[in-house]
Amino acid sequence: MQAITAKHNVTIEIIDAITKEVIDVRRTHNLLTSNGLNWLVALIAGSETRPTNINLGTGLTDPAATDIALETQVYTGEIDRRLLDDAKVTHRIFVPSGSANGNTLSEEGLFRGSWLIARAKIHPAIVKTVAVELTIAHEITVS
Repeated sequence: MQAITAKHNVTIEIIDAITKEVIDVRRTHNLLTSNGLNWLVALIAGSETRPTNINLGTGLTDPAATDIALETQVYTGEIDRRLLDDAKVTHRIFVPSGSANGNTLSEEGLFRGSWLIARAKIHPAIVKTVAVELTIAHEITVS
């Protein structure tokens, strides 16, 4: 019998707010929480719905399976795009230049409502100012 695995990856593009050029890209792996595993099973069973938002925070602790929230959430981004490709789905948000400013963003989470599905650390952390915009893509691959 083959086991099903779910892998999570996060890609963050840091974009110059004036030129719209990508000035840096951060990639990290994400941890599926215990609630996230339960969500995935319920989604397969048809009793759960898809993720709704990707949130950002300034917390410094490492992600743990028992996490139920970001450590210090400072921004909620409604998912504005979903891409499906083979056994992979990507959820995306855009953080405009006027949002989340004055924060050093160091954690990311995929949510369905207030339910944390997966969490990742952003390293190095991103100092968000009006000079930058962000595109965050949270990818789930099932194999």
